[in-house]
Amino acid sequence: MEKEILLKLSLILEIVTEIKVSSQLARTADLSKKNMVLNNATLGELLDISPSTIRRWVLSGKLKYTEVQGTRFYLLEEVLRFLGKNPQ
Repeated sequence: MEKEILLKLSLILEIVTEIKVSSQLARTADLSKKNMVLNNATLGELLDISPSTIRRWVLSGKLKYTEVQGTRFYLLEEVLRFLGKNPQ
């Protein structure tokens, strides 16, 4: 019985995560929000990439960022430019 409940909770968590990511992707399509700021965790979750991938992009100069008190932030506009989706 407990295993069934845990399995169902796990499935619900996966669905909620997919909805959350889909929602974030939908927001990126709205270029009126191009000044939206993303942190490392949000950017990684949104693009389904690891923090080390983001770090490589930053260190290679491919992705611009702003650092505030040791935390990196990325403008959505810059992320879209980097991904080849030039916001107008």
